[in-house]
Amino acid sequence: MVVQIVTKENILPTAPTPHSLKKFKLSVLDQTQVKLYVPLMLFYLNNNTGNLNSVISDKSKLLKQSLSDTLTRFYPFAGKVRDDFYIDCNDEGVYYIETRVNCSLSDFLGQSPGDAMINSCGGIALCTCISHKLLDGATYSLFLKDWTSAARGSSSEIVNPSFIDPAFFPQIPSLFESTLFEVIAALLWKCVAKAACKSNKSSLGDPLNMGLSSELEHKTLVDQIKKCKAETSDDFIEAIKGDSGTPTLVKIAEMMTSGETTFSLWITSMFNMGLYELDFGWAGETCLVLLLQFKIGVCEAGTGSGIQAVVSVSEQEMAIFENDPELLAFASVNPVPL
Repeated sequence: MVVQIVTKENILPTAPTPHSLKKFKLSVLDQTQVKLYVPLMLFYLNNNTGNLNSVISDKSKLLKQSLSDTLTRFYPFAGKVRDDFYIDCNDEGVYYIETRVNCSLSDFLGQSPGDAMINSCGGIALCTCISHKLLDGATYSLFLKDWTSAARGSSSEIVNPSFIDPAFFPQIPSLFESTLFEVIAALLWKCVAKAACKSNKSSLGDPLNMGLSSELEHKTLVDQIKKCKAETSDDFIEAIKGDSGTPTLVKIAEMMTSGETTFSLWITSMFNMGLYELDFGWAGETCLVLLLQFKIGVCEAGTGSGIQAVVSVSEQEMAIFENDPELLAFASVNPVPL
């Protein structure tokens, strides 16, 4: 497969950001956030039977113009994170790379995913990668939905986000179907931990130090997840608001990144984010969502039923994990994505 870089450029907002909004202060939640970028990859098949060069050119122009329009409303995304205190909303824009490859999207999806690209068949692999300091899962989904609405020219669906004062931290509703998430997360947690236990060199630390054994009941893990979620109560949210809540958040962040943490397993959920509804106006095309970066990422499957989970562990652990009978009783490993 040959990858050709077509263009590298910065996409600027359509309209300049008002001077009063040039300095966006980060909240304490953002300041204590783990420093990582959150990539998301979307695949769209081409069902347009028109001239292929015209189809590709039109899609490229549409993506860039609609992104420019969206950045006007999501102006911090077009700025620069200067430090742990603020974003300079200088309209620098977002880095945009367009590539083309000499294979069809269907063939490509049978291989390992790579950079964002336009395939020789006119299909598109669209990858976004944004700092976690700028957004959470809900904001990520909102940004993508607004971008697709702008691409379709659907003004009634375009949102005008409010970037509130960081001194005010509102209650955030649950982002996933809790019962479904708890069951799946517990199963993956157990299977990954078993693989780490059996591996001579675990990338996750030592699960045994936290009392985890392969005989631990699945229901026990589900109950543990329920307990942890229940502790994120209104009282807890109130406790981490404002200056008085900063020490608590700093302590949590230090605990998550500390080398003393014996077993670190990140699980992120994108349930109910509507990612398979992201439509740039290319009717009838299939979208495949891949969650990367996190140890485990889960979301709905594009087929309309089932769940897609992407698990990232060491090669040695993966060899054990993907052959776990308990996992295989409920899941298919590396299924055909389309």
